[in-house]
Amino acid sequence: IRHDVTMTLSEPYVGTVARPDDYRCFVLDPKLDQERFLTGFEFTPDQASIVHHATIVKVSAAGRADVEKVDAATAESGWGCAIGTPLTVSTDAGAPAPWSGATSAQVSAWAPGQSATAYPEGVGLRMEPGDFFIIQIHYHVAHPPPPDRSTFAIQLSGDTTLDEVRTATYFAPAEIPCA
Repeated sequence: IRHDVTMTLSEPYVGTVARPDDYRCFVLDPKLDQERFLTGFEFTPDQASIVHHATIVKVSAAGRADVEKVDAATAESGWGCAIGTPLTVSTDAGAPAPWSGATSAQVSAWAPGQSATAYPEGVGLRMEPGDFFIIQIHYHVAHPPPPDRSTFAIQLSGDTTLDEVRTATYFAPAEIPCA
């Protein structure tokens, strides 16, 4: 794919052996100022020895203030998280609550060996101004790790006549057999 926008973790993340299975969320902002269609994407782990897998979720602009509040609450890069649909954040009381009118959709998941994804000709995922991504990276840390600055690149089109990708995310234990 073309890398029209490449987003990198804003600060390197350094895991710790104290959290050998560390699920961290990070904001990746394509800084779109007009409607565009995402037509391809590619996740590239910076430190392949510790990046186990990643999940990428598109969040509407309405969720930005909630996400910034959660992100600012931790001194480290990103924050410890689990991603589900609909996305949730903690309230002051500590209970999860839906984000302030935000919508979210899982765009992709990455595991070692996976290459870039390009949608078929004439198809794209609508991105509105202010939309952004949250990437959840599962770090598996067995030894003191190097800093990670993984990237997510997207290919965009300004063609507004594309057929729109619709997403549906079904989370379930991996052990459930397919019918």
